[in-house]
Amino acid sequence: MEWYEKWFGEEYKLVYPHRNEEEAFEQVEFLKSHIDIPEGARILDLCCGCGRHAVELKRQGYDVVGVDLSDELLKMACDRAEECELIMQFIKCDMREIPYKNEFDLVVNFFTSFGYFDTDEEILKVL
Repeated sequence: MEWYEKWFGEEYKLVYPHRNEEEAFEQVEFLKSHIDIPEGARILDLCCGCGRHAVELKRQGYDVVGVDLSDELLKMACDRAEECELIMQFIKCDMREIPYKNEFDLVVNFFTSFGYFDTDEEILKVL
């Protein structure tokens, strides 16, 4: 088992308590100020973690799917969406094996989920 398969669990929220909804809102606003995202765009939040950005994007009217490898963080994402009364799809998958092709208008990857792999070939699978 690789380190990143073990690291992103319950302890993640303890280490990064300052990564909150307010920060997610600010980062989504920054994104929107630099990229013209069509109204209702379909967005993939790659490595969505606990869903901060995915939920904010959904709250702002986008059609969002979140994917992540961590069961614990995906549960947090589902709970966050439910608390906000949002119907969203969160899927467990490895970012190198995304089960979609040409289905999204935009793919976002916030914070620290890119570049973990040992070879260029693995990184290229993500791209």
